Amino acid sequence: MSTTHLDQKEIKELYKLFEDIKLDLSDTSFPTRTNRLTAVENMAKVLEIHGWTVSRDPLIWEEPSKSEREGQ
Repeated sequence: MSTTHLDQKEIKELYKLFEDIKLDLSDTSFPTRTNRLTAVENMAKVLEIHGWTVSRDPLIWEEPSKSEREGQ
C-alpha cells in the first residue's frame, strides 16, 4: 500500500478505525485494559495502512490482567 495515496477502501477503513479508537478511549474514567489494548491494535492497523511494519508481540497481548494475576 502506498504511503502517499490512499484508495477509497483504505480511507473508509481509516474512518472506522479512528471512530473505534475514539470509542475505546472515550470513557470518562480510565479506559479498561481491554479497551486500551483494542485501541492499540486499531492504531497498529492505521500504521499498516500507511505502509508501516508493525510487530505484534503475543506475550504482551496475552499478558494476564491484574485480576487474573491476583486469582480473582
